[in-house]
Amino acid sequence: MIPRARASSVAEPVASIIPRWTSISRTGYLARPIDLQVLAFSFSLLAAVLYAVFFGWLSIQRYNAFLMHALDMGNMDQAVWNTLHGHPFYFTNMRLPLLKEAWGTTTRLSFHIEPILLPLSLAYLIHAGPQTLIVVQAVIVALGAPAACRLALRVTGSAALAIAATLAYLLSPSLQGATLYEFHPVTLAAPALMWAILYLEERKYTQFTLCALIAISCKEEIGLIVAALSLWHWWRGGSRRLALVTAGISIAWSIVAIGVIVPHFASGPSAYWQRYIDATVNGGKSSAGATALLSLWLHHPEDPFLAIMQEPKLAMLHRYMVSNGYLDVFALPLLLVAIPSMAIILLSTDQHMYGGLGQYSAELVPIGVAASIYGAGWLARYLSRRGIRIGLVTAALAIWLAVAALVNQRVNGFTPLSASYSAPAQSAHAILGERLLQLIPDGAAVSSMDQLNPHLGDRPKSYLFPDVGDADYVALDFTSNVNPGTPTEQYTATMRLLQSKHWEILAGQDGYLILHRVTKPLSAVPHMPPEFFTFAVSPDVPGRAPIATFGPDLELVDVRVQRREQVNLRVPDVLLLTSWRVRRPLPGSTQLFEIATNTRNQIVNQYGDRLTTAWLPLSTWKPGQIIQVRSTQISIVVLDSGDVDVRLEVGSVAKSGQVSDFTPRLVLASGKSDYSIVDTTLQVARIHVSF
Repeated sequence: MIPRARASSVAEPVASIIPRWTSISRTGYLARPIDLQVLAFSFSLLAAVLYAVFFGWLSIQRYNAFLMHALDMGNMDQAVWNTLHGHPFYFTNMRLPLLKEAWGTTTRLSFHIEPILLPLSLAYLIHAGPQTLIVVQAVIVALGAPAACRLALRVTGSAALAIAATLAYLLSPSLQGATLYEFHPVTLAAPALMWAILYLEERKYTQFTLCALIAISCKEEIGLIVAALSLWHWWRGGSRRLALVTAGISIAWSIVAIGVIVPHFASGPSAYWQRYIDATVNGGKSSAGATALLSLWLHHPEDPFLAIMQEPKLAMLHRYMVSNGYLDVFALPLLLVAIPSMAIILLSTDQHMYGGLGQYSAELVPIGVAASIYGAGWLARYLSRRGIRIGLVTAALAIWLAVAALVNQRVNGFTPLSASYSAPAQSAHAILGERLLQLIPDGAAVSSMDQLNPHLGDRPKSYLFPDVGDADYVALDFTSNVNPGTPTEQYTATMRLLQSKHWEILAGQDGYLILHRVTKPLSAVPHMPPEFFTFAVSPDVPGRAPIATFGPDLELVDVRVQRREQVNLRVPDVLLLTSWRVRRPLPGSTQLFEIATNTRNQIVNQYGDRLTTAWLPLSTWKPGQIIQVRSTQISIVVLDSGDVDVRLEVGSVAKSGQVSDFTPRLVLASGKSDYSIVDTTLQVARIHVSF
């Protein structure tokens, strides 16, 4: 049984006024009292189990639907697998300098310090694969709920507030997004920090030290959070010796991790420093270390202020605190503990960070929840001293906190309570992919495209295409995300392999290609099987009315807009699927373009390279066909709220790479009020961005 809350240095003994309910037997005699605090703690345990089961299942659904990526599920899985097999933190899917940020490495130590992977790898003795990391992450995150409940019981003595605190923790969109966004060790720091705060309140310093060590082992900057926590505890009258020793060791660890270990394994400063450099101010240079960053800010002291004052970042602060009903502002000293991590996020130029979802915000959640608990305790004492019954105050605060968490979940969350909830289903295409990947033997060296990579990581060598290295197999899916490079670049790399006559096609179906390296060159270049093109080509359907016509040659017959990456981006990517009827052969220079513009008609993104047209240039389209064109994922990066229009354009490209004057006459079919013509483009979707 959980003991009734005792008075602490910051909360008066309000437990004495919380009533005990009594149950009455069928005969009318009183049975033993029902302790509301025990019920509250039981609720937190049940809620934690439900969270672990639901988010474990939902994450597995995302994995089975091929919605996870080489970065970071693929390299996390391989790093854990290699750690268990004697090669700590080793992975191979970022070994070539294909992109500018954090590439050209084979160890996670080159950009993050995560010792927690060492003990975590033992879970692969039970089952090796991303599913293990997914389930372990959901379970460990859920374990923070009982800590939030116990902290509320101790600080306020209110069972109702303990239940509300449990909801505030488990319904945090930041925490849910981090749980769903593949696997990141830093997400595990959230429950560890929640328990660390509880043990500081209970003066259980041995347990606090253990939780602090777990949290610090999840990512390099968590040492700064632990240091701030220990100093906050000292300020409240806690152990001075503990605070100074813990803060000193924690800060030293973060400095060594960031300033020594990462540069050593990365052969220079961490590539992530560039997320804080404005290339337009820095002479066009976007990469630099801490020294260059500080120098830039000294010369442009307005930059940090302007970076924080952007609308998406102020909105992120609002969503962070509104989830806790803004009760956390009444415990400002504890809320200030989050400054190190909050600064890392708000000063960044990366929307993945300042969106407030994914792994970057996970460590902020326990600080906010704990601050709301202490804030509620302070408000209860303050109002009770002014004659308001403390029972009414705690009940009102509990309702307020619970309603805030539920309303925020409705708007921003990832459970069925959310207005935008959807559970990914495993499509026939994904089921086909699972079957085709079984053609690749366990342990064989393999190169694969982005969203196939996490399904092939449990082996010493798993490369990210177009890096082939010494792979014996190549697995491609030209209906999925392309990273790194462009569809045309990946098509060119694929054709180069086939034309070398050293690769045979094991399978080619619906956009999938499984290639196998042969020891003896083939007698001829392999031909693409017709089944490969079913992802893009289908027979014409007579009588299917067009949406719009682009000259006499081409008709647009269908448009579908899909939003991607909701779990880590506040403004999800756009995937545009369009179907076209070919009337006559098209000029060889004809291309399709997708343009995203804001309300001021400024282009926020533009693409001319397509997953489909890489394999099927428009000059190869034949009359009588319906061609489905799949775009790459269009990132919408804007710094103010408003509408973003996604538009289509058909035109020819001059040798300079610019769209020439040739644009076929665009005519919108009657009755298509959902579409409109803007200059020479067809508006096919409008996305409302609200921070």
